[in-house]
Amino acid sequence: MTLEDRLILLLARGRLPPPLAEEARSLLARPLRWDRVLQQARAQEVYPLVHRNLRALDPPGIPADFRAALDTLAKINALRNTLLAEELSSVLERLAVAGIPAAPLKGVT
Repeated sequence: MTLEDRLILLLARGRLPPPLAEEARSLLARPLRWDRVLQQARAQEVYPLVHRNLRALDPPGIPADFRAALDTLAKINALRNTLLAEELSSVLERLAVAGIPAAPLKGVT
């Protein structure tokens, strides 16, 4: 497993426990192929988690272009999620008006 893959594996979680945060910090102090980190985070669709955990760790030395690209992806994802939540709300409202009971099972809470 590459350093980049291990970093993504560590950061692609909702909660980063202290021992794993320390391991991530250790990896972040090493030379990394940031283009690979971004490519793999996108390919695995875990970039929102990677973004959130990197922001929480706030390590020095992250290249500005990588940070900007990840910030942009996170903003686009947040906007997409907002639009999907609004659409779901609209659909649920129309179903309720029609007397059709419905409840989302996954995703928006």
